[in-house]
Amino acid sequence: MITKDDFAGTKAMIGLILRRDKIIIPLFIIFIVLFVLGVAATFQNLYPDEASRMGLYLQMQNNPSFEVLLGRLLDPSIGALTAWRTGVPVSLFIGLISIFLMIRHTRSEERKGRLELIDSTAVGRQAPLSAAFITTFVVNLIIAVLIALGLTALDQSSTSSMVLGLSVAAFGCLFAALTGVAVQLTESSGDARYLTVALLALFLFLRLIGWDDGDYSWLSWLSPYGWVHYVEPFAGDEIGVLGIFLGFTAILTVLAYWLSSLRDVGAGIITQRPGPARASKSLRS
Repeated sequence: MITKDDFAGTKAMIGLILRRDKIIIPLFIIFIVLFVLGVAATFQNLYPDEASRMGLYLQMQNNPSFEVLLGRLLDPSIGALTAWRTGVPVSLFIGLISIFLMIRHTRSEERKGRLELIDSTAVGRQAPLSAAFITTFVVNLIIAVLIALGLTALDQSSTSSMVLGLSVAAFGCLFAALTGVAVQLTESSGDARYLTVALLALFLFLRLIGWDDGDYSWLSWLSPYGWVHYVEPFAGDEIGVLGIFLGFTAILTVLAYWLSSLRDVGAGIITQRPGPARASKSLRS
């Protein structure tokens, strides 16, 4: 059973993460934000008037290749063009960043033996996991706020800009929660990394084959990439879709804590397969 004492030292662990990643985390944030704002600025320069943007919009409606890769373009505005162009790549990047941060400060620390030393002090059992969750969630929210502020500075709707930022942050938080579960199931950081990146690729595959208007379009609703698209920033702002992200993130976060309370430090819920008892014939000479 998890108690309040299990979270003792969480604040100190957050400080440790921020000191260790005082360069990496700002670089991650700057990269994502500048990528989105750079795309928006490029569209403003290339398509400064509504007529040119409408021409691009009509052209993309008849281009199935781009629809498969990026989804359907929903509106000819600068904001909608930016959301359409950045939705998939930014989701992929922020998913990888969240996976990296979670594994780096949980399972990797256990494999190296550092976490066992820390746990021997006045630090609760769930403090490292909580610190990793809080740090990763906050990084995603900072990215959302900076994207919103940047797009607003480029004369885009502040409400839709925040919706776009939150859709990206929600994707990152979801994969942080997924990674939190993965590091409880596996015994090595490599296994956790393979599992979460495989899920990232699987969801992308579902999105790619689910964008057409045929029998498989429902598959896009099984992918978080699809949810990012269905939020529809600058083209409806369907903020209710963010509730899907919130629900799954909350469930997975609770599941990660529950699994963490069931295992020993350094162990995983799924034990690794033992190696062969005997060497192969090629190694006996």
